[in-house]
Amino acid sequence: MSLIRAFETRASEMYQRAKIGGYCHLNLGEEAPVVGSMSALRPTDYVFTTYREHGYVLARGLEPGLVMAELFGKITGVSGGRGCSMHPFDQNARLLGGYGIVGGQIPPATGVALALTYRGGPGPDAEAVMCLLGDGTTNIGASHESLNLAGLWHLPIVYVIQLTATGPKTVECDEETDTMDIYRLSATELAEAIAQGDLSAVDAVSAALERIDSLDRELHAFTSVDPEAALRVARQLDSVRDRGHRGPLHGVPIAVKDVTDVAGFPTTHGSLITGQVPAKRDAVSISRLRAAGAVVVGKTNTPEFGFGAVCTNRLTGPTSNPWDHTRSSGGSSGGSAAAVTAGLVPLAQGVDFGGSVRTPASFCGCYGFRPTPGIIPEPNRSLAWAPLATQGVLTRTVADAALMLAVAGGPHLMDPSSARQPAPDTNTPLRVAASIDLDGAFRVDPAVRAAFTQSISAASQTFGGIDQASPNMSDAIDAFQLLRAAETWSTFKDLIEEREAELTESFVWNVRRGQGITAEDYLHAQHVRSTAYRRAQRFFQDYDILMLPAASVLPFPNSQGEVSTIDGEPTGSIIDYLACTFLISLIGFPSISVPAVWTGGNLPFGVQLVARPDHDALLLRAARELTTGSGFGHRWPEHGPQSPGARSAE
Repeated sequence: MSLIRAFETRASEMYQRAKIGGYCHLNLGEEAPVVGSMSALRPTDYVFTTYREHGYVLARGLEPGLVMAELFGKITGVSGGRGCSMHPFDQNARLLGGYGIVGGQIPPATGVALALTYRGGPGPDAEAVMCLLGDGTTNIGASHESLNLAGLWHLPIVYVIQLTATGPKTVECDEETDTMDIYRLSATELAEAIAQGDLSAVDAVSAALERIDSLDRELHAFTSVDPEAALRVARQLDSVRDRGHRGPLHGVPIAVKDVTDVAGFPTTHGSLITGQVPAKRDAVSISRLRAAGAVVVGKTNTPEFGFGAVCTNRLTGPTSNPWDHTRSSGGSSGGSAAAVTAGLVPLAQGVDFGGSVRTPASFCGCYGFRPTPGIIPEPNRSLAWAPLATQGVLTRTVADAALMLAVAGGPHLMDPSSARQPAPDTNTPLRVAASIDLDGAFRVDPAVRAAFTQSISAASQTFGGIDQASPNMSDAIDAFQLLRAAETWSTFKDLIEEREAELTESFVWNVRRGQGITAEDYLHAQHVRSTAYRRAQRFFQDYDILMLPAASVLPFPNSQGEVSTIDGEPTGSIIDYLACTFLISLIGFPSISVPAVWTGGNLPFGVQLVARPDHDALLLRAARELTTGSGFGHRWPEHGPQSPGARSAE
């Protein structure tokens, strides 16, 4: 089991680094049933598997190096590089292949069992066949016909049905209509289904549009949706798929926060003053996503220019939390977080300055990934050399976060911060520390403290010992607030001076905080920032991951407005509640909000994982390991408030 876990973890890293072509299906989290079923076989028995079979190949005794070579498509692989990830074959081991077509292995496995009956009758030394299949194959003709024949003819075959609802690929089916709940599929699963011909891009986009039409009247996650344009793009993608023109997000519907340009959509910034003129070109990240086959179905809600604890504006109103429609989805990428969590889209883009991806993810119960600043380039950023904000991604699975980053990230000539060297993940055991408040740097509500304590206890089952430790972040809160204020004033001062009466009070307050900041103030804050960065780097020489709360409060009523108290004590400013996330923004470390274990209430809470700059692969591995079997991960709120027993999507 340990070998399978180590192998699959390494395979996942190699796939994310584009070293493994095609599709790569993993047995992570399935090690026990793999070893259990394979241990019942004799060397003379035959094995047929699904396309998720690396663990079975290893358990059959094949040398790991040869199996990895096969995934790389090398001639030294177990099948000479011809089977790759989905179709390994070794006649000597009586491993007769993984099958990429759903249920494709069942008839040939049954046929081999029939052939064995001609070799000799039953007995203790008779050969037999084991055929592995997912529960999604049980409603197809090949399954019923094969099982009927095996029963009628008493064939020496065992069909092992895997409950994929607990694995990485989950497809819910309505038994009466025999239709898939397409909206439940992750982006990775959607892309695979479209590539294999099980779904079309039109199917995927139509499902998203139907879900938006059904739920967004209450959620208000979107500021604009263009069904006609999205379906037109989907039809174009379907027309080229059969000719081999297919990207890693081919046909996958996505949403984009309404502060980022998407050609054909207005970029309102959640403000009445920006107008409804469509953008002429995509932002670089959106251009890359579209080039990979993603279909933008709409723009998601944001407070005015991305400033505010409640995701609301005078154009769309407040976005509702999918778990309780009276509560906040979080600022400022709350529209994207609500859309992903409720299944309106599998992927959404956001922007994170002080926590605007991670806080909504924590409030809504999805993954919110803020990568190392610069990995997703911003060539039009006015302050190219001092990025505090970065684009981020909101997803329902860790695999989707990795996929979206792989597509949107990469160097750009006009962004000096994008010239980065991502650090490889060495897959060594993780050294993990945790802190509820960075040694008193900020306050959290009692409910958050209880949720975090329970989550750390659960995480210990995955990571082993977790130390209570944190870097010294003294004076860093004031430094972030001053630098944020200075950057905001630099960006928006002309707008404030010309049109203040037309802007929201919260936005004006945020901008005017930077008025009057001196060069001495600014440079002192940069000095504190530099010191905090170096302290954190020294801390991470001893640890790989730091666990923090992803929010200092639980989702509060939309009617409340700004956060003015924490744990019963007044805050110094309306952004103090973001200190648990903005201190990480200050030092430029990557972080991800992971949906935490439930605490008995009906509101989500996120645990924030932090790693060193450029160690995004290691960070995603930690999030993936945490999600496997520890109670962490996305759950389905369905139609508003729902019991915490809803099943995880990961």
